[in-house]
Amino acid sequence: MIKFLNNKNNSILSNDKMNPLAFSLCTQQKTIALSNQLIDVVRNSVIEVTEIPWGYIMVLTRKGEVVQARQMTHYFLRKYTKLSLSVIGKIAGNKDHATVMHSIKVVNNLMSTEKAYKEIIDTIDSAIKKNIDNIGNTFLFSATSDTIADWENVKNKYL
Repeated sequence: MIKFLNNKNNSILSNDKMNPLAFSLCTQQKTIALSNQLIDVVRNSVIEVTEIPWGYIMVLTRKGEVVQARQMTHYFLRKYTKLSLSVIGKIAGNKDHATVMHSIKVVNNLMSTEKAYKEIIDTIDSAIKKNIDNIGNTFLFSATSDTIADWENVKNKYL
């Protein structure tokens, strides 16, 4: 392991491509950046289609339209990210994992039974996909070849 130290500053986190720790941290930072952008895309797409401000979605309320917007947010965050149910719950409404599981189940059930609800979900889904493409296009202009490969993997996995 000593051979992988950078002699200039004796740092184990050097830019040396042979260093697996540096490569792992760099990959994690890229993944976090992509996850944050996907979270923003989902949040903004739900807000845009439902016309319910994010502050209302985060507030503890049982109003039907707000609950549905929160459930849609849970559904799409689960669909487009690798985040755990607990993290999704904290992001959208400070809910626990069981509430997120229930939200996903409710959205799936409503999509299969109500045509109007499915159209709303499809509209949000197409808005998310359009915005993900926009992220990819702007992300590629300032990216390295590794980042471009990461973005292509994310795009292929989730779209």
